[in-house]
Amino acid sequence: MPAKHTTVVSRIMLLTLLMALAVLFALCCGSDDGGLAHSDGKEPYGKFSDNTTFAFSGSLGAGMSGAAMNMELVGQTTVQGKTYNQHRIGLEDLEETAKGTFIMNVKADTVDVIGAELDAEDYVAITGIPYLSFELDGPLTASMFPPMGKTQHVETSGDFVKGDPAVAENHHQENVAIDYTTTDDDATLETALGVLHGVNKVELETVLAGQAVNADIWIHPELGVLKAFVDYPAPDGIALDMVGTADYGDPDAEWNAIRSVQVLDGANGLYRLDTYDATGTLDADKDTHAKMLLELRWADAEIAKTDREPGYPSVNIEFGTVWGMYPHTLTKSPVSLFHPEENGEGYTYWYAFVDQAAKNEASNGIAYHISVSADTSINPPLRVTGRIIYKRYKE
Repeated sequence: MPAKHTTVVSRIMLLTLLMALAVLFALCCGSDDGGLAHSDGKEPYGKFSDNTTFAFSGSLGAGMSGAAMNMELVGQTTVQGKTYNQHRIGLEDLEETAKGTFIMNVKADTVDVIGAELDAEDYVAITGIPYLSFELDGPLTASMFPPMGKTQHVETSGDFVKGDPAVAENHHQENVAIDYTTTDDDATLETALGVLHGVNKVELETVLAGQAVNADIWIHPELGVLKAFVDYPAPDGIALDMVGTADYGDPDAEWNAIRSVQVLDGANGLYRLDTYDATGTLDADKDTHAKMLLELRWADAEIAKTDREPGYPSVNIEFGTVWGMYPHTLTKSPVSLFHPEENGEGYTYWYAFVDQAAKNEASNGIAYHISVSADTSINPPLRVTGRIIYKRYKE
């Protein structure tokens, strides 16, 4: 196989692999929200579950700058006789034009990656790369939170495909070896979600087809990957920045807890957390109180230390159901319930809490929601965190 062709294949597959690894770090923690079902919800945000969607902005090298990506769990598949979860990344709200699926299992503190594919046939920015995939000879197993300063080494090999997988010439056997090290376990980081604290920094190195590649990944222990930068492909590399996350809990549980974090700015002025989005049905019990907690904080660290209230009319808050709304009071606090790692930094938080049912509605089930809308001229951006705990209706 000509050396030039090897480099092209490796370049594209390396991009896919490193994107997969970034997602793996984001998924490392599992869920601890189950114990919130009968509480008032005034707890830390908590570690996410398999039913979490992540939203990123970023640049994916020359020709793919300004990409918006979402990631979600879409199902399971069997590879080499073992069942794995399928996590999908799609451009522009998971449209069909460009999508990637990463096949992996997440354990308490490790993750097993077995494969991935990218199908981007209709995406103009990467025309000529209709299909990419890899299936490893065995799972690449990575420890997510190794001891500070101790380099972890993982390696494997696999079948990498560029083009129609039915064509034998499109398959290429590649070896993959990766070293990564936690170099900071308490960093303060400026992100799209504002200044965040208690962040881990992981530095990653790999060599593929003779090309050295480095990556820096910043991981929040509850929110996941906040930022990632890979110095490849030249000249721009790959950059990711989390702009929001939403967790819809357990779709089969009697009691469910949903939550999300998002920043409102001039480009995106609406936050909405709705029980309907957990299953796509009106399944909340109207006769049982739902606990709805909202926290606001200015994303700018200096403004967040002032008493500037994010209030009406520039910021409009609503708690309600499909047919009605509940009154609320916005209260100032020097501490964060959702993000306690920020406490002591001098920030001001604004809270609203509603504990209500909807017994007067005509029929069961219903939906509860929290929404925050901001004027498009809002400056600085406003970070919004919310949680709803509710009981599901059963006939």
